[in-house]
Amino acid sequence: MEHLKDPDFFDVKKFPFSTFLISKLEPINVEENIVKGNLTIKGITHLVTFPAKIETKNGIVKMSDKLVIDRTKWDVKFDFTIKCNNLQILQ
Repeated sequence: MEHLKDPDFFDVKKFPFSTFLISKLEPINVEENIVKGNLTIKGITHLVTFPAKIETKNGIVKMSDKLVIDRTKWDVKFDFTIKCNNLQILQ
């Protein structure tokens, strides 16, 4: 897991924090909403939209669901090299 801190992934020395700022909640039903907001990773911000279950209990708001992103939009890469004889494949 330590390699996730490296520059080709999250570059935590340069960018120690990622943020998600909710800009809009659109109710679907009593439990679910469409969440829109700005996701910033490595200093790069993109608008993301996803459905989420939101509940409030004892003054605490809890949001849960799954967000799938294209990591390359935030310059999160995997330095993958295969070397075989004289062939080198970089991804």
